[in-house]
Amino acid sequence: MVAPSIGTRLRAAMAEQGSSYTKLIAAMRRVAAAKGERLPETRSLVTTLSRWCNDHERPSEFYQDILCEALSRSRVQLGFEDPSHSEDEGGAEPEDLARVLEASNVGPLAIGQMEAKLARRGEELPSTPPTVLRRPLLDDYRRVVAWLGGSQPAAERRRLYTVVAQLAGMAGTVFFDLCDSTRAEAYYQVALKAAEEAGDDAVAAWVLANIGYLEAHRRAVPAALEAVQGAAVRAARCGDVTTQHAWLAALEAELHASLGDAGATRVALRRAEHAVEQARPEARRAGIDFFTAARLPAYMGSCFMLLGQSRLAHGYSAEALSLLSPRAKSRWFVRLDLATALVQERELEQACRLAAASLTELSKADWTPRLEQRVQDFAQALQPFRTDRAVQAFYEQIRDTGPHRLPR
Repeated sequence: MVAPSIGTRLRAAMAEQGSSYTKLIAAMRRVAAAKGERLPETRSLVTTLSRWCNDHERPSEFYQDILCEALSRSRVQLGFEDPSHSEDEGGAEPEDLARVLEASNVGPLAIGQMEAKLARRGEELPSTPPTVLRRPLLDDYRRVVAWLGGSQPAAERRRLYTVVAQLAGMAGTVFFDLCDSTRAEAYYQVALKAAEEAGDDAVAAWVLANIGYLEAHRRAVPAALEAVQGAAVRAARCGDVTTQHAWLAALEAELHASLGDAGATRVALRRAEHAVEQARPEARRAGIDFFTAARLPAYMGSCFMLLGQSRLAHGYSAEALSLLSPRAKSRWFVRLDLATALVQERELEQACRLAAASLTELSKADWTPRLEQRVQDFAQALQPFRTDRAVQAFYEQIRDTGPHRLPR
């Protein structure tokens, strides 16, 4: 039997107390005041509560304590502590790394073995569910943080900083996919600090790009663009051109497209194409440089879909599907981009058939915040045609699909 989600438990606790958002916020303010803390303005808290109650985001540790006291519930009762999860995550806190970065005894062989394992983890990241990656990743993270508590020669310590920066960055990605953006952001921040300590611009660029994904998910596109452009600056400091440069340019193009800037989008896409042509395969960094020429058409399809240039979007998305690995998680995004392009071309029946086939194939583990947002965007594209027979049939077919109800 599937345990109730945190959002379900929060709603049940509120209903039992007869609490509205306003009443709960008042209780949260009293709890926070007793701790000497101030909470944000009510409008912001209402939005945040809505995200928690609808399982769009997981409350941070700070807010978990506040909610438990305000609702007179234990952490277990509200779903914040689960025996299987707490065992996996105990001790794997971003602040552990932050502490040791401010202040081991491990040799180059052990570091080399961890670097090899890390490379494998990075290769698994794009195609493996976060629930599978979480435990082994956090085990490695704890181990390396413990190593950093000791002393090493400067060269080996820099290698450890790079390793832990990648582990923290991967942990951020995993927690983002597990709908805990607050925890993800904390991991990204310490990952960036560790990469700076290592003097590793390539890893710093990778972390900043992932921060860009997080900001884009929050619909803070200018902040996302700033992060990705900062990543490109870091990557440019590296001696070799790699496919990481192409990825960053493609991601920047997608953000420009979401802002409706067709000129900047095309300039960034040209940079991505040039980087793919110039990239040296031998300079590729395993674990952070996962981009390939096969992925570029997917970004191009997304860009032209966002710009409303449906014919180009259709063509590039179809090309991407023919090139991408069947196991690549990015295929779901491409299929939704293609379905949206079909909506723009008024091919509603075909669009709905493709989207419905894609969504019904998804497992629970496939539903990440970014994918859910993309599904919501597709549903929004259908809004002008919601009375169409094909659109109505689509909603009926996927009514019970996914973690959240789609707008109709």
